Amino acid sequence: VSMVQEKFRRFEDRGTGLMPFEPLSGKIRNPLLRFFRAILGLVLILVRLPLFLLISTMLLLVQLLAALLIIPPLQRLVLRLLHAPLVRLLLLVLGFWWISSYYHHLPGRRKSETPGWPTGSNVSRGSVLVSNHLSYVELLYLSFRFSPVFTGIIVGKDELAGSVVPLGLLGAVANTRPVSSLNPKNAVSVEAAIKRARGAWAPLVLLAEGTTGNGIALLPFRSPVTELSRLTPAPEVNAVTFRYGWKFMNPSYVVGSRFGHLLRLMAQVYNVLEVRHLPPRDIPKMGALPPDNGEDKALGWAEQLRRTMASTLGVKCVETGVEVKQEFAAAWDTERWGVTKKKA
Repeated sequence: VSMVQEKFRRFEDRGTGLMPFEPLSGKIRNPLLRFFRAILGLVLILVRLPLFLLISTMLLLVQLLAALLIIPPLQRLVLRLLHAPLVRLLLLVLGFWWISSYYHHLPGRRKSETPGWPTGSNVSRGSVLVSNHLSYVELLYLSFRFSPVFTGIIVGKDELAGSVVPLGLLGAVANTRPVSSLNPKNAVSVEAAIKRARGAWAPLVLLAEGTTGNGIALLPFRSPVTELSRLTPAPEVNAVTFRYGWKFMNPSYVVGSRFGHLLRLMAQVYNVLEVRHLPPRDIPKMGALPPDNGEDKALGWAEQLRRTMASTLGVKCVETGVEVKQEFAAAWDTERWGVTKKKA
């Protein structure tokens, strides 16, 4: 058991003993190899950081151009033709040379029962894409593949059940932080967010857990996911899961400096991202499930979706959620820097 685990043992999930918010990393024991990797990492940062800033500036200009066009179909065209390739270049600069993306076949399903490779056309205008959340990197990938409308979930004392805050890519990346700071005044119902995405000719991304984890478990889904199955007519729902392969640096961003995490990501020679899509037939059907332990069908459907996504990832479901993450982040900052940040 590491020293970090001992100090923060009170934040583990009681049912599984897992610590989904502990920053994970590997160690290089050979001093010479550690020195060589440090020098190589510094060189990579010096090369990649200027490129990252240049491409980010170009992305902002393209987003401004799209906003000036006003007409949604034209905005969508600009985003797909100009914005998406730039986002892929940004991922390349961050070391994600090749991203594996495929349909994951659940046990008992024949491969012939599922369609071929997932494409952007599988996610239609106004549909909902439910995803787990590990870092800002997945947001870049989703923007590259689908140019969606993102959403943020308000948590804490200002949480509004079943409500979300529509966000662009920049807003979603900015909201990928240990403690969310979204304005409740900007919150809308899930149904209204879907209508907004449909009006923008884009799908809607719902980051179901409401915060990031380290990838070893799937956190509880927040109320907006449950709200999906209460809507009439039922929206089209797709699901996608993300997992990182790593040895020394886990690309998941849980706590700490976001800029420091970005630099460590750039210092890697390459990074591995695996995207597993759920085939449409493996997504639980809304209204087809019996009440779970006396609860309504909406809660049963959301939990069934979570367990299906956890099976796709090969991880366990935990009951440790956003509220514990906020306490963990405050304790982490106090331990590391001697400061306490305010909760959202």
